[in-house]
Amino acid sequence: MTDNNELAIHEISQEAKIFHIPNYQRGYRWTKDEVQALLDDLYAFCSDADNIYCLQPLVLEKRKDGKTVVVDGQQRLTTLAIILRILGGKPGWDIEYTAESNRRLSDLLAKPGSSINDYFRNGAREAVEGWLMEAPERCNDLKQLLMGELKGKSVVFLRHEIASGGDGHDVF
Repeated sequence: MTDNNELAIHEISQEAKIFHIPNYQRGYRWTKDEVQALLDDLYAFCSDADNIYCLQPLVLEKRKDGKTVVVDGQQRLTTLAIILRILGGKPGWDIEYTAESNRRLSDLLAKPGSSINDYFRNGAREAVEGWLMEAPERCNDLKQLLMGELKGKSVVFLRHEIASGGDGHDVF
């Protein structure tokens, strides 16, 4: 178990089952380069001496209505969800995009549309699939790492929470 300021990828479902991305967040815009850089870093970490790989902040607002809103960090959260799904992991959580008619990532990946966000998500999916096809032996190590099953190693977000009823847009 990580400390209160960290949120391990393999423990995300304990934080929320659905993460809500508000309208004020920009759309998903990671390119092949960012996705491959993250994959390369994560894979290098598999054999690194360190025990924790930090993904930078994930700022959350837990609302009184039970929603967990992502104030900051949705690019990495979305990318990790895409990676986990391609690896065949069952993350136990999903992402809902307010600006996309409250559709969830799992649905958007299964039935992509023609929006600019779909273009970048499809590009991320293709980047992950291509990266894994280059060296299929990386798949098992990466899956074990993200599922928290690799030699005590953990991939974590720096977890920050703003007060419910606060203005996430102002914080963002």
